[in-house]
Amino acid sequence: MADGFTIQIEGDLAERLKAAAEAAGRPVEALARDMLEQHLLEEGDELGPADLAYDPETAEDARIVDEMIRTGGGTPWDIYEERMKRFGRPEPKG
Repeated sequence: MADGFTIQIEGDLAERLKAAAEAAGRPVEALARDMLEQHLLEEGDELGPADLAYDPETAEDARIVDEMIRTGGGTPWDIYEERMKRFGRPEPKG
């Protein structure tokens, strides 16, 4: 018996998955496999129609966070907090 299997994804779901993979900068097969694995880890073995809704914008956010964790990049909170306090205000002169 084989360890794995192949599935066919067509139509709107295939297009949405391709868009999400492109937004995440990942191969569509890897993204689909990771999405299924993550769901099964979080929710158990029961999949429903709502489980197939995937937001490419969320995928992009996750990609950015993963990259920041991997590289140690990002902006420290104290610097970010100061920037937010000044947001929308003119830059001080001097």
